[in-house]
Amino acid sequence: MARMYPEIFPGTSDQNNPEFIVYQILRMLPDPYIVFYSKRFKGGLFGKSECEIDFIIFNQQDVIICLEVKGGTLSYDGIEDRWLQNGKIMGRSPDRQATEATHCLIRELSKEIRNANVDWALCFPQCNLVADSTPIGIPLTRIIDESGVQNIVSEISNIEDEI
Repeated sequence: MARMYPEIFPGTSDQNNPEFIVYQILRMLPDPYIVFYSKRFKGGLFGKSECEIDFIIFNQQDVIICLEVKGGTLSYDGIEDRWLQNGKIMGRSPDRQATEATHCLIRELSKEIRNANVDWALCFPQCNLVADSTPIGIPLTRIIDESGVQNIVSEISNIEDEI
């Protein structure tokens, strides 16, 4: 099993909380994976005082994945170039959040991770992707949906191979 930091989920054990769901699923990753939950870094991009990464997944070899988790039903409106969560327009797109957080991690830990390939992925554990509906610029292989979390080991392995 993966080593989790913190070892116990810091919030309530709520099966409706998408981050709790993903935390429990990521525990199933085999050794030698290390998973950090809810890591914050000072000095985020674009004048933000800090950035937060939902999950940092490290295979202890050569790949670090910054995983952004969003719950509920998500959809992308390509005409308006906007994301919706449970029918409401999101303030920031999940891919932009993941990109900014990844850049922050690379900047803050540049010496420590200089030999690793670092990139991001999205996880939507409470909805399934509709075939051929991916937002422009986001490969389907970078999105783990509800059915994908049930096969988390192969999903993470595929993302590692792509990175």
